[in-house]
Amino acid sequence: MELAHANNFADCIQGRGTPAAPIEEGHKTSVMCHLANIVVELGREVIFDPVAQTFPNDAEARHLLGRENRAPWPAFQV
Repeated sequence: MELAHANNFADCIQGRGTPAAPIEEGHKTSVMCHLANIVVELGREVIFDPVAQTFPNDAEARHLLGRENRAPWPAFQV
């Protein structure tokens, strides 16, 4: 990790800084990666609702949005 990014991260954790990149952009990027992985896993096209952040009428794809947690944490709910 570049030192400037590490310093920015530390400043943000300590409440003294603003992230170099908005969290929303990071979320969009990670969602796209997860969607690509789900398509590869299923081997077929999927329909994703970006507002609801889910796959309408596709329980198999929705199941891949999460995973079961280890005890004592509760199970993931979609």
